[in-house]
Amino acid sequence: MVNKVILIGNIGSEPQVRSFSNGNKNMSFSLATNERWKNKSGETQEKTYWHKISIFNENLIKLMENYGGMGSKIYIEGKLITRKYSTDSGDKYTTEIVLERYNGEIKLLGNNNKGTGLISLPEKPITTDYPLDDEIPF
Repeated sequence: MVNKVILIGNIGSEPQVRSFSNGNKNMSFSLATNERWKNKSGETQEKTYWHKISIFNENLIKLMENYGGMGSKIYIEGKLITRKYSTDSGDKYTTEIVLERYNGEIKLLGNNNKGTGLISLPEKPITTDYPLDDEIPF
């Protein structure tokens, strides 16, 4: 099974960092993505979708603290999680994109508030394709 979400959008709220008693951190912010299409009469239509983002990966939190801010355009990979919580008026649900402690990817695209260019941490290792040995029994 695969649970992977890839979004490109603009940060819609200033990222908020929380520290826990065990030393771990969490960063959360909203991300806006847009959809554009032409209606039957040829007019361009646009709809904005808002996504909740939660980051638990310390390297990605540092990246965002140093280079990402409200309005920054980013590429983000994470997984979709829906949580249930209770209020006085009954049960509620929230869905968010989560970048776990050892998972997820962020790339800052183009010019942004705190930096420029394409930045990605952690970098993926360089891999080499090795030919398969056909004589290995399986």
